[in-house]
Amino acid sequence: QPDPALRYAPDDANARRMPDIAGAAYTYNPQDSKITTNYAIDRTLGVLVMQGSREGATPVVSPNSGQLRTVGPLGLPLPLLDVAFDISDVGNTALIAVRTRADGATRLHGVDLNTGATRPLGRVGDGAPLVGMAIEP
Repeated sequence: QPDPALRYAPDDANARRMPDIAGAAYTYNPQDSKITTNYAIDRTLGVLVMQGSREGATPVVSPNSGQLRTVGPLGLPLPLLDVAFDISDVGNTALIAVRTRADGATRLHGVDLNTGATRPLGRVGDGAPLVGMAIEP
């Protein structure tokens, strides 16, 4: 069920759409651990979004505002059924494990945090759905 506290920013390309957030993760800034960028996956639209503003951007929009901004399409077949998403503490490498209706097997992809584009890395285990995923630092 969609979270009513999350909304696309009024000037976002998806402003009139109801978000369907299925996974969230955040970057790590080694110079200041309090500065971060929160990212999420909109399962219905198949896009990477930011919650709040990008680290270092002004004006600063807190992730607590629930305001979403579309980064870009993942390039995966829709709909996305299951999504597990994480960003590593070292190097801010973003990974998504996702099942689509077109495939049915869980597959791991790298995610470009600047564009949303994914690159396939392979099937996860036997392809069964995942409950979650965490990248070891």
